[in-house]
Amino acid sequence: MTFEEMKRVDVRTVCRENLPDIRKVAVRKQKFAQDKVQNYLAETGNPYCFRVGDVVVKNTYAEDGPDLNDLLRQLILVF
Repeated sequence: MTFEEMKRVDVRTVCRENLPDIRKVAVRKQKFAQDKVQNYLAETGNPYCFRVGDVVVKNTYAEDGPDLNDLLRQLILVF
């Protein structure tokens, strides 16, 4: 699935059982930032849509804001 396809996932119709629970996503602290981003993407499958328990979460990003890779790096660096 491309990032554009991931972005268009409809939370009303997505199968919540197929979404990862973000509470169980583990990002390895010893890796470089780019490796952490790749690990996060591998663990979540879709950075735009995931679960927190039974709640489906859909992320959106401003078109004129930082790109997704930069935001993921910032997020993962705090782990």
